[in-house]
Amino acid sequence: MIPYFRQETEYTCGKACMRMVLASLGIIKSEQELSKFMSRTKYGGTNNGDLARCAELFRLSYVVSRNGKLRDVQRLQKKGYRVIVGFTDPLEKVGHFAIVRKVTEKFVYLIDPWHGPKHKMPRQLFVRNWKSMFESDEGFLIGIKK
Repeated sequence: MIPYFRQETEYTCGKACMRMVLASLGIIKSEQELSKFMSRTKYGGTNNGDLARCAELFRLSYVVSRNGKLRDVQRLQKKGYRVIVGFTDPLEKVGHFAIVRKVTEKFVYLIDPWHGPKHKMPRQLFVRNWKSMFESDEGFLIGIKK
């Protein structure tokens, strides 16, 4: 099970997601501790590469995709990966990270450090917004497991 931690500031969604994933794997870190490993972008948030660097530092297995599809998310989840996605939040109009809880025909259910642990988005809306706001990545995801 993935525990829920709300992001502590407007720009720490990436760190909050990594904190939740790490905690689910038995590694307890605060956002402040993760800041030592994860830089801030000039826009204030976390960049996609920081998530992989953090997984590497903790010697975790991880898979990164910059052209991911929802079927890739489902495939990784079946293999035990926790999947973080980078997308443009359609409500806030900002780049954002969240953890995918599940994918159905109609919805993508997210553990979202800003909107809550049971946030859901219509599948088509998620797919349309599944692009990084400040990086050229579309369909960015990182799957992490021990």
